Amino acid sequence: MKKRLLSCLFLVQLISLFGKGQDTPKRKPAHLELLQHTVQTKGCSPLITGYVEDSRLILFFHSSLQGVYLQVTDQVTGRIVFEGCATASSLDIPLEYVTTEFEIVMSIL
Repeated sequence: MKKRLLSCLFLVQLISLFGKGQDTPKRKPAHLELLQHTVQTKGCSPLITGYVEDSRLILFFHSSLQGVYLQVTDQVTGRIVFEGCATASSLDIPLEYVTTEFEIVMSIL
């Protein structure tokens, strides 16, 4: 289980390294930490990437989510920026305070 988790973390880091060349002054990569998930997916864990642009957090999921509860918390302020059901392969979250560090909790409804 630990090997699988480490492999997933390595993939996220690898994707963030290659994504840095495509950042624009307005677009900044988001640092995402998946705290807990009970979502069964093929492979290791749900792969989530994202960036912050124009006071919005844009999240992309490896596959389309179906009836998954998602809670996204700003690590800097401790505020919950999104809480609800997600049923797509991406999510656009408006932000009051622009930061790039978020915690994510996922679970099946």
